[in-house]
Amino acid sequence: MPMWSFRAYLKTRCGDPEFLDQYQEQCTICPNTVMIISAIRERKLSYEEVARSSGVEPGNLDLLETADHCSFDDVRKLGSYLNLPILSVCKKAIKRENR
Repeated sequence: MPMWSFRAYLKTRCGDPEFLDQYQEQCTICPNTVMIISAIRERKLSYEEVARSSGVEPGNLDLLETADHCSFDDVRKLGSYLNLPILSVCKKAIKRENR
């Protein structure tokens, strides 16, 4: 039996909606973040231009990419600027509010 890479294993596990929901709640990098960073890279945009044009501090965009900090307000601004379908809720923010 061939050994799976972690990426292949995770992709398979994320096919299960219950696992995916739990993973997204615990994971620092949510699908919105992945979509934003991927779009910036695929479109070959500069982070400085995206940050300035979207109204996000350049340092906040760097923190979002490295998963050191996430502001859902910034995510919405970036998604709007990049014309991306951002999920309307942030599970981590809801979880923090319910504590």
